[in-house]
Amino acid sequence: MVCSSLTGRSRINGGSAFDELDLFGGTTIVNTNLVIGTTSCSFPGSVFIAGGSLYVTNAAHDATVNVRSGTLELDSGTLVIDKLVITNTCGRLIHTAARSRS
Repeated sequence: MVCSSLTGRSRINGGSAFDELDLFGGTTIVNTNLVIGTTSCSFPGSVFIAGGSLYVTNAAHDATVNVRSGTLELDSGTLVIDKLVITNTCGRLIHTAARSRS
């Protein structure tokens, strides 16, 4: 079992052509915000959950997943978030056979 905790604002895009976070097992906890991609659509990001767990939550219930460009895909596993923001046409949520709670 792998458990990691990310504090502060986490960004899945470091300015490269494409950045990704793949979770195939274990638990990852983000206690503030997770930003996927950029607003310009030129640097997409990807978060793929297949068997792992991603928690983006805190005691104030104001932790946010912001999919600006790229994909948040929940294939199997668990996704628990306080707020989900997808306002850009370049951002996508793909939800197949898994559990999610917000």
